[in-house]
Amino acid sequence: MASFVQLKRKARLVEAVFQAIEAANQQRTVEYNAACKIQSMARYSAQRNTYLTIKRAAVHLQRVYRGYRGRLQTLDRCIEREKQRQQLFFTHFAVLIQKTWRGYCSRRWKDNFYEQKEFLRVVVERGEEQRRIGREHYERQVAEKNAKEASSLKNTFNSTAQHLHHLISTGTMAGVYREKSTGLARATAFEGESDDVEDVLRKLKAPRKKYKPPPKLGNMSLQASSHYDTMANVQKMERKLEKMTRISQREFKHLKADTFKSFSPGCSWAARHAAVAAN
Repeated sequence: MASFVQLKRKARLVEAVFQAIEAANQQRTVEYNAACKIQSMARYSAQRNTYLTIKRAAVHLQRVYRGYRGRLQTLDRCIEREKQRQQLFFTHFAVLIQKTWRGYCSRRWKDNFYEQKEFLRVVVERGEEQRRIGREHYERQVAEKNAKEASSLKNTFNSTAQHLHHLISTGTMAGVYREKSTGLARATAFEGESDDVEDVLRKLKAPRKKYKPPPKLGNMSLQASSHYDTMANVQKMERKLEKMTRISQREFKHLKADTFKSFSPGCSWAARHAAVAAN
């Protein structure tokens, strides 16, 4: 009895095992798919973690390298800017040194400052001397001009006053330039002279015309004593005046262009003019 129970139990156990195996075979595909899914997710997670790690590392490397390159470029630019500043600084002082040296050489050898100063002093002195000479010459010319004008005026006055002796005072009547009734001072001819006009008129002498005797003809007649071509010139002038004052009895008529065409070629010009005058 006991063995039968055990066998029954074994049969049930085997049956349960087979059922379990059959159930497991039925669930094999699902379990396989689940295992594949789990494995794929695990591989995905591992690969993703690896990718993100590599990506973060690459980004970090790029950031570090770019920062390094930026610092290098900034350093190069700072160095270039400092070079340019130093170049401008040195260029300025080089130009200043060259300018100073060239100025010294120019003043020392080419254009001596003291020689130029002496030259300018000489030029100024000569200019002042020329200006003084020109001023004296101008004053001399003005004085000569005034003297000439005064002399000319005085000569004109004298030549005019030579004919005014009738205006001089007489023993019984005062002249025009010396009236007793007026209390005015006596008028002078020119400024600065002590003699008045009447005294000047008394000193002047009336001009006398020189006598010119007629030319001596001798035994020659008046016609013979004249130039040899006088008569010819007189006759020539009379002919010229006769032509200028000639008046024709006939009125002037304009001749047509075909007036002289009717004459024969052998006809003379005198005959042509005579024929035209007759018409």
